[in-house]
Amino acid sequence: MDKRRICIALLIFAALPATVYGSVVVNEIAWMGTVNSAQDEWIEIAGPLGTNLDGWKLSTADGGTNIMLSGTVGSGGYFLIERTDDTTIPDVGADLVAVFGSGLGNTGEILILQDDQGNEIDRVDGSSNWAIGGNNTTKETLQRTSSGWTTATATPRAENNAGGAAAQESDNNKNNAPASGDSNATTDLPSSAYSAPMIEQKLRVYAGKDQTALVGALVTFEGYAEDKEGNLLPGARFLWNFGDGAVGEGKKVLHTYYYPGSYQVFLDASTALYSTTAALKVAVIPNLLGISEIKPGAWLELVNDTPRTVDISGLGVRINNEKAFYFPQNSFLGMQSYLVLNEERLGFTIPYTGTFQLLYPNGSVFVSTQYSSAILADNESVALTHDGWQKSVATPGEQNKLINRSIDAPQPKGITPSQVPPPPTSDDTISEDVRPNHTEENLDEQSPQTSQVLPTSQQKPASVFDSLRSIGSGSGLLFLGLAVAILASIASLVLYRFFI
Repeated sequence: MDKRRICIALLIFAALPATVYGSVVVNEIAWMGTVNSAQDEWIEIAGPLGTNLDGWKLSTADGGTNIMLSGTVGSGGYFLIERTDDTTIPDVGADLVAVFGSGLGNTGEILILQDDQGNEIDRVDGSSNWAIGGNNTTKETLQRTSSGWTTATATPRAENNAGGAAAQESDNNKNNAPASGDSNATTDLPSSAYSAPMIEQKLRVYAGKDQTALVGALVTFEGYAEDKEGNLLPGARFLWNFGDGAVGEGKKVLHTYYYPGSYQVFLDASTALYSTTAALKVAVIPNLLGISEIKPGAWLELVNDTPRTVDISGLGVRINNEKAFYFPQNSFLGMQSYLVLNEERLGFTIPYTGTFQLLYPNGSVFVSTQYSSAILADNESVALTHDGWQKSVATPGEQNKLINRSIDAPQPKGITPSQVPPPPTSDDTISEDVRPNHTEENLDEQSPQTSQVLPTSQQKPASVFDSLRSIGSGSGLLFLGLAVAILASIASLVLYRFFI
């Protein structure tokens, strides 16, 4: 008698998983996408209201798609999984947004649903070009009914269309179906099995819009959750997966990407009873932010030389060993745009010569260049080109206008443009031997003309030959006239003595 009771108890225990999970099935498959895009694939799971799917897995037999489930079966007994984002089905929110890997192939797939223990709960054999249903032309979906699979108009989060074009499951799928009483048994449930009352509070989560970020820059992520009436849920928990192996927690978080690429970011929001997921894309591009122009003592100009608006939050600007200026959160620079920062904003003076640096949020340098200002007029600046620093007309916030003259010399420390002799009118580069060599110590002791190039008329000839070479200039003609007059006087004296 005792042995019989033990056997009955064991049989009941063995059948228990089927009692718990046997009614959870893959209910509808949009393997063909939607009329908007073939990439807008989605899958609907049906089961008892409130069934916890945390740790469950939906995958294809070939391994091309592996979706880890989280959350619970919700309103009407449905759990909707959308590919990539929550816009796959307009006006119908997803319970889970997931990456479908290589996607659901049009040549057919075998879908396998497993619970959190790895037990196979359901299997859908859609091999042989989805012979069991679905239409790639009309975009009608593959739907489960009490009599088998059918092809019908899509019904996400709604009762399947029993009046569609019925299709029988393949013999292979029938042969693989577990026997009655097996813990992996599946059951085709009639729609009446899901006639549960609507959930009073439906959780929706938003992860924000797609973003473009620079390598090494701080990226801000902020999400929120609300119920079906649109009321915010301040007590929700937010878990972020940044797509590069890193995770974070919080309604608003910061993250840095160190390599270019396209990253899929997922936000999981949960309350005591419900959980759902949203996603966004982050395009991380090489850091082409750089210095464009410097006006010593006034301002400097940055340039975004990329075709996208970029987030520069957390990036720093420094000259020499001054305390760096860091951009605050939510700082953006438009594509092919300039940004001018004056000394007041930077918090330090811009010297006439120095080392300019751009910094990542952690203080590491990603741009470093030494500049030397020229002898500048009030309307001139220095601009960085592929050939180095060049004189430019001061054009803050606009494209540089180079002057056809290279940088004259490093500006001595402590000298303002009004104290330095004006540059020569020639477009030639000033030679080293006539460049100003003022220093802070001897500036007041030197004559302003010390470093000037004297005009030819003021230079002392080095020899008679130099004087002869000067003929053609004003001083040369004067010298020639005096010489002729002297020679005439001598000739007159000689003739006078000769005849007298």
